[in-house]
Amino acid sequence: MVLDLGQTLQPGSKYELDLCFSGQVLQHASEGLFLNFYIDQGEHSCQGPQCLLRAVCGIWCILPNFRALHFWNFSAGICQSIALIASQMEPTFARNVFPCFDEPALKATFNITIIHHPAYVALSNMPQLGQSERMDVNGSRWKVSTFHTTPRMPTYLVALAVCDFDHVSRTERGKEIRVWARKDDIANGNVDFAVNITGPIFSFLEDLFNISYPLPKTDIIALPTFDNRAMENWGLLIFDEAFLLLEPDDELTEKRAMVLSIISHEVGHQWFGNLVTMSWWNNIWLNEGFASYFELGIINYFYPKLPRNEIFFFNFLHGVLREDHALESRAVSTDMEIFTETREINELFDIYTYNKGACMARMLDSFLDQHLFVNALKSYLETFSYSNAEQDDLWRHFQMAIDEQNVIHLPTTVKNIMDSWTYQGGFPVVTLNVSTGIMKQEPFYLEKAENQILVSRNNTWIVPIFWMKNGITQPLVWLDKSNMVFPEMQLSDSDGDWVILNLNVTGYYRVNYDELGWKKLSQQLEKDPKAIPVIHRLQLVSDAFALSKNNYLEIETALDLTKYLAEEDEILVWFEVLINLINRNVISDVNNFAIYPLLKKYLLKRINSIWNTYSAIIRENVAALQDNYLALLSLEKFFETACWLGLEDCLQLSKELFRKWMADPETEIPHPIQRVVLCNGIALGSDKEWDFLLRFYINTTKEEEEEERRVHLIYALSCSKEPWTLNRFMEYAITVSPSPFNETNIIEAVATSEVGCYVAKEFLINNWLAVIERYGPQSLDALVWVIGRTVSTDLQVMELQRFLGNVLEEHQRTAAHAKLQAIKTENLKNKKRIARMAEWLRKNT
Repeated sequence: MVLDLGQTLQPGSKYELDLCFSGQVLQHASEGLFLNFYIDQGEHSCQGPQCLLRAVCGIWCILPNFRALHFWNFSAGICQSIALIASQMEPTFARNVFPCFDEPALKATFNITIIHHPAYVALSNMPQLGQSERMDVNGSRWKVSTFHTTPRMPTYLVALAVCDFDHVSRTERGKEIRVWARKDDIANGNVDFAVNITGPIFSFLEDLFNISYPLPKTDIIALPTFDNRAMENWGLLIFDEAFLLLEPDDELTEKRAMVLSIISHEVGHQWFGNLVTMSWWNNIWLNEGFASYFELGIINYFYPKLPRNEIFFFNFLHGVLREDHALESRAVSTDMEIFTETREINELFDIYTYNKGACMARMLDSFLDQHLFVNALKSYLETFSYSNAEQDDLWRHFQMAIDEQNVIHLPTTVKNIMDSWTYQGGFPVVTLNVSTGIMKQEPFYLEKAENQILVSRNNTWIVPIFWMKNGITQPLVWLDKSNMVFPEMQLSDSDGDWVILNLNVTGYYRVNYDELGWKKLSQQLEKDPKAIPVIHRLQLVSDAFALSKNNYLEIETALDLTKYLAEEDEILVWFEVLINLINRNVISDVNNFAIYPLLKKYLLKRINSIWNTYSAIIRENVAALQDNYLALLSLEKFFETACWLGLEDCLQLSKELFRKWMADPETEIPHPIQRVVLCNGIALGSDKEWDFLLRFYINTTKEEEEEERRVHLIYALSCSKEPWTLNRFMEYAITVSPSPFNETNIIEAVATSEVGCYVAKEFLINNWLAVIERYGPQSLDALVWVIGRTVSTDLQVMELQRFLGNVLEEHQRTAAHAKLQAIKTENLKNKKRIARMAEWLRKNT
């Protein structure tokens, strides 16, 4: 903005600048100021948005240092449901609400005043300073709520809410914590877990960093809908209620751990982001990565029995390693100039910022002493409190901590080490030849080709190698070149000689071995699997299958690691095997290959022991797993696979649970296996079960069933093995109006099963116009995938191209044809891989 002044400004003089401002207020998306509508118990005399804020004047006023912000809006208009207003300023939506320099490094203090209906409560970052009344031009009385001055903070943390919620409160170290929610949720105790756990989380982090939380209070509000899941605004944390509320009798840790994790993340931001803010959005990982990493420490503090390394593996590392690669993936830290537009900044809130950022923090913690790690962070937080920092500022404080001691020695500076990870996308594959001790690193590529051209900036990383030999932890070594020799890692011919790199999987890389290295690990698993820790049994399976899928390793080598499974009693290791061995690519091809009976014979021979353990728990008391969070996450895939393989006891248990629920829907199917039981109940049942489930779905209102459960019901209806039933289902979905299935694409749901993919393809071809009219042109990608799943020859592709050429607009044909070719290529590649798997199974079954 350029201000063209009429005369020269005089030094030492004081000038006041008045601006008129027109903002985009009361969005329906969670941007700036936005509306929520909801239904609650009890009678309300005031319902519409006019009850919240009144248009007293058409101009927004701003005084120096943002000393007063007045939010006035809306004339009369009646709504049937209750309205509330809340805010979401991150990353750049404050500029829609009040005039400001909307950048994270330009911090200010804020005095906020809200004029609202007396029946509503107004909340903001700070405690209320006072209240008064004022009359509008129609003689109506309005309440004026004024709040204390905020600390220096960026615009994206400014927050307010106007609602008629109730609250519960607790005091932690003299500071009040209030959780606000719908009145019925308060009455039912659904916020009790959140209000009881938040204070201890604050205390844990205060003690860890020795820095007190600076605000005098904390409000947490649970909105009926909030697109961002949760937001860490100083003093007023905003949540979607699905991620904060917990029914008092919900004993299972799956939901409890999720709520704890998200609260921990947002409280962690009170230090990483609110107290110390990144200078620009290109370093947003300094906020999100460290807040994510400290989720793990907080969960471990409250649930010390939970396996820390395995939780990190599943919650953070597993997902991002599947996405990250040397081509196209984004570095966690980039040049500032690349991200300047709101759209570009929004795209930074991705898996690399959160998950990879957490992995960077964990790896740094792993090669430093934890005491040193925390002390360096204390120094960083103290130095930049109420200010801004860049990545180099953080590395400088770690380097200062390193330089003040002489126990830990690094091969180079912390900056050089960490820049090699944060400034280039992807990660390395570290390969050890156990015969020679030669270790090399190379970038990980999706579907690596021979003589792959290296494209990453440096092509090498400075890699910390923690490792284990014959079950004994070895000293840390560093791989800071493309190739290095480590004679101590050579193995003898002894049967009990083996080595594993990346101890506790704290490093952000995958590990490969030569043929002998993998062979010795497979032999050790068959001989005594418990000698290899659970985290490394997980790691071996994850690395081997990922590397084999992308041409670093033969698929047979990965399969060799599964021979010992009869002795594997950890369900999370089974989970990792099953998601790699039995996935959509395998399942969709069972009609064309002999792999199904081979897989069935191979796995059923090994699954009985662990099945007996968990089937007994399911029958007797699933709540017995409440302290085994990861078992709950693994149980669905395990149960689904056992039934898919035709394990008779699994099928009988599914029918038993479904029939009990059918007789009395108040009898809950155990939540972790609910989707699978509903699906099997339909697949193994008759028209009676299918018709019952459809009636149950249609007669159940959206408010009575959570969205996840409704989706489970829809996909269960798609599990029928009768083509005519599936055809009837799809016909019903596109003809009944209004549709009872919300926006769920029933054709896509039907196509997920072995039978359904062919039925859905035929239905789609015969009813294309009606389907497009029902689901809209935006569903085209999903529908092309539906019909493309069955193609593997050029003739099949040509037939579908002719069909699509007749029904698609010209601009849609090229993209659809290209997608079909890509699907065909993928299907052919899967066939080759599955053929090799089938041959291995024949030899080993």
